[in-house]
Amino acid sequence: MKIFVVLLAVFASISSIPIAQFDDATFERQLRSVIERQRQNFPCGWPDAGENGIDPVDPLFVPEVIIETRGIGTRLTSVLTNINLVGLRNFVIQRLQVNTAARTISYRFSVAQMSLTGSHDTRGSMIGISVVTGNGPMTATMTNSWVEGILHWHTLPGSGYMQFHDQTTAIDSQNVVVRMEGFGLITNTVNRQINDLIPEMLADPEFQQEINEILNSIMLPLFNDFMYHMTPEEVAALLDEQYNNPPPQRCFW
Repeated sequence: MKIFVVLLAVFASISSIPIAQFDDATFERQLRSVIERQRQNFPCGWPDAGENGIDPVDPLFVPEVIIETRGIGTRLTSVLTNINLVGLRNFVIQRLQVNTAARTISYRFSVAQMSLTGSHDTRGSMIGISVVTGNGPMTATMTNSWVEGILHWHTLPGSGYMQFHDQTTAIDSQNVVVRMEGFGLITNTVNRQINDLIPEMLADPEFQQEINEILNSIMLPLFNDFMYHMTPEEVAALLDEQYNNPPPQRCFW
């Protein structure tokens, strides 16, 4: 999901570039290469990119997110805070396709192993327990996870500048194990119920739509902030420059 943020650093690194022809096959090859090279900078971020820089991506820090756990007889709302997600640098690009005629970028990324730490404040009800409340530390591990989607763009009238206007995504994971502390004597019961419901949640179209809306609200403004003064041809030229003259590694881990 966050992997495409690395491109913001690339797009923001050159202010003036020559015009180049926009060729799908070349664009795909160069885009893939640039993304692969940028994984080395995930732990350090890109402090000189854009107006305020881009924070580290691995670990990825998320200040707050709200998760609804739903199932038969179960309704829990968890406010997760100070989240650190580790493992994104180990992504694998399974698909990356550019279609300039349709003005889309189709992608699929996978990550074999990720871990998450943070805090939670959870409230709701479960089968046999009318009131569930708890707060404290939480952890999660995710195995064989993937995200796929399609980015849609258009060009602004007059200027021809490239703007993204929609992103359709789907996520899944082979195995997710969550542990939340702070429920007292029912801590194990609550965690067992949450973990039992995770596969059902991931398969729920409503949950997938919520994730898609969250990603769109975060990612599209970021992309468009950096793409505002660039045409598709200029983006292609920038990728060509980065592909043939890669910047030096800035982060060592």
